[in-house]
Amino acid sequence: MGFFRSVLLVLWFKKSRTTEQDEQEGIRKPPDDELRAIRKLIGPPIHLNIVMKKAILPVFALIFLLASSAIAQRNIDPAIDRDPILEADAKHNLDVAWQAFKPLKKAYKQVLMRFEETFAAYPQFSKMDEFLYLAGMSSVYLSRNEGKQKVNLKSEKEKEKYAPEKLKEDAVVYFSTLIEKYPESKYKAEAEKTLKEIKPAS
Repeated sequence: MGFFRSVLLVLWFKKSRTTEQDEQEGIRKPPDDELRAIRKLIGPPIHLNIVMKKAILPVFALIFLLASSAIAQRNIDPAIDRDPILEADAKHNLDVAWQAFKPLKKAYKQVLMRFEETFAAYPQFSKMDEFLYLAGMSSVYLSRNEGKQKVNLKSEKEKEKYAPEKLKEDAVVYFSTLIEKYPESKYKAEAEKTLKEIKPAS
C-alpha cells in the first residue's frame, strides 16, 4: 500500500509540472513500455468509488443484520410462563372430563363443571383448546337433552344454567374462542362445522 501511495504521489507531482519545466531540468519522460511495466506491477488503477463501496458494504451488512435481529425479536411472541402445579391440576381435570365425555358415560354436566373450574383457575392451560372443544360439544348435547345426566327441573339454578338456548349460546362462545385463539388446533375443523350448525343465521 505504501508503494502504491508513493507511485500516486510521483504521478501527481509529474502531472503538476509542465513539459517545458521538465525539459529545462532534464527530466526524461518514461517511455510507454516503462509505464506499462509500472501499471502491470501495481495492477489496474483503483477508482475511489470502488474503494468506498468496499468500505461501505460491510457497514451496511452489519446494519442490516442488527435491524433484522431487532425485527425478529419484536415478532417473537413471549413464552407463556406456565405453572407446573396448575398445569398438572388442569391436565387431571381434562382427563376426568374426557372420561365423562365418552359414550359410556355421557356425563356432559360433569364435563362443563370441570371446564369451568379449570378455566376460572388457570386459563393459560396448554391444552385449553381441547377443553373448549369438550365444553362446546357438551353444551350442544345438553341443549338437545342428550346424555345420561339430566337437568334437575326442580332446581331453578339448574333450569337457568342448562336452558337449551343458553347452552347453545355458550357453545357458540366456546367454539368461537377455540377458532380465534387456537387456529392451529386439531379441533378447529370440528368446531367450525358444529358452529355453523348451531349458530343462528344473521
